[in-house]
Amino acid sequence: MSNLVNLSSAAQRNIVQNSPYVALLSSSNCNTVRTSRGSTAHSVVSMKQVVYDYLSQTKELALALKRSTLKETVNEVYKYLYSHYQYKADGELQQLRSPECSFAERFNGIDCKNYSILASSILINMGIKNIIRRVKQPGFNPDMWTHVYIVIPKDQKNLNLNKGKFVIDGTLHENKEVEFIKKHDTLMVNLPHSVLNAPVQSATNSVGLFSAKRGFNSYLNYLKTNSIASLSIIKLIENTMYSYINLGIDPLVYYNEDGIIIENELILYAGNSGLNGDESSKAQKTKEFLKSEEAKDLFKKIKESGFISKTFGAVFANGFNLSCWNSTFTPAKVQTEISKVHQPFFEKVFQEVQDAFDQKNQSQFVSRLNFLIKAADISYDMYANKLPNGANWRSCSRQAINIYVEVVTAIKAGVDMYVEKLEAIQGITVSKQSVPSSYTYSSRYTKTGSDHTWSEAQHGKATYRTVNVSSSINVFQENTGIEKTTGNNITAPNNTSQAGFGLIPLLLLGGVLLGGYSVFAKKKTKN
Repeated sequence: MSNLVNLSSAAQRNIVQNSPYVALLSSSNCNTVRTSRGSTAHSVVSMKQVVYDYLSQTKELALALKRSTLKETVNEVYKYLYSHYQYKADGELQQLRSPECSFAERFNGIDCKNYSILASSILINMGIKNIIRRVKQPGFNPDMWTHVYIVIPKDQKNLNLNKGKFVIDGTLHENKEVEFIKKHDTLMVNLPHSVLNAPVQSATNSVGLFSAKRGFNSYLNYLKTNSIASLSIIKLIENTMYSYINLGIDPLVYYNEDGIIIENELILYAGNSGLNGDESSKAQKTKEFLKSEEAKDLFKKIKESGFISKTFGAVFANGFNLSCWNSTFTPAKVQTEISKVHQPFFEKVFQEVQDAFDQKNQSQFVSRLNFLIKAADISYDMYANKLPNGANWRSCSRQAINIYVEVVTAIKAGVDMYVEKLEAIQGITVSKQSVPSSYTYSSRYTKTGSDHTWSEAQHGKATYRTVNVSSSINVFQENTGIEKTTGNNITAPNNTSQAGFGLIPLLLLGGVLLGGYSVFAKKKTKN
């Protein structure tokens, strides 16, 4: 309690008795609007509901506070909150007040949640989109969500916070954003988004919402009939999901065979294996487990598994899809791997070849070129030839493997074009060698921080090519017809036998890789 007293004392300010704004908000009898002993996520959801339920109370006030620019408006709202409402930290009982209730208590004091309710209500009545941001603060119970305030994107159309933001924090003597170690944002728009959007049909009507709920019920029933989760866990998932849905919030959902994440709240199907004892003991152990590294790893695994990474409406409106449940490969897993391993690997190798060419370093050029060809050939053999035929893959895994196939095919197609031109040049030969179908993508070239090895050696060997250049040939001589290339522009010499290494620009090969993948990725995203 002493910490609460200290907080309240430090944030005290002089409150104005009268101003042009005082008459624009009435004092209610201040019956408690809502109390909460739940999680802070539940508190924010409840705050959002209070804002919308009592939106009419700040309508006149909003008109009076609005200024000609967004910056001036934000400053005026902050000054109003700071000068008209005393600060008082809440105790254990988290009281959420309507704007009129806060006005009635303005001399006694309100806390950060109620400053935020007031600010968000005023902004919405002005047509200004805003965000309720809750944060964990360093040095002050860093494991807990201890503060909440309002963020206003400068980009009101796309809500891109990278383009700048304003904040409103009525608890502070100076309106600036507090330092934090973790944040969670809840968007506030002009009207509550009771619409649950689905990829095929919009849940703007009762039919769409009914379909989403029916798909969710199928998911819960699957957990039950297959003994994946206990009845208490299933009920927890259901209650957590509907705590958002019933307030018109379309929560972001991720799930896989380990658990489900609903708006950054992790629920594991099996719970922690060490959760024995009475309910109080289980609750404490659960709380401790969710802070552990194991829980953090599971949280990351579920998010990156990509079985689902959409809103409730988008996930369940077309039924519960089991095709990726316990699949060895998923499209999201493969796309993540490609973006972290294969794409940066080949980008950097292509660049090394190009750099050696530009520097006219023949030995380095041939060395890096053969490194590129070997990687392309073995990758194609592993991912396009052997992996698709290595097992009777389920539909989700087949879809994911097809992404590998598309990418390595694009890479090999570019390399093949180049090797064919080289073979036509007198004094250059191409030999072949067979090795186990396995390859290690060095961490030097990837974004994973460690080597990435893939092997299909159990299914046979791979053949890769090597370019051999006669010592009598200087590939950089002017009469070889080498052209300096820029981007994807190609200037082909008249005589192919004199084409040298410039006929198919290496930058174009990089474009084949990136273009092939990006087109394919976009196509997959639309499905």
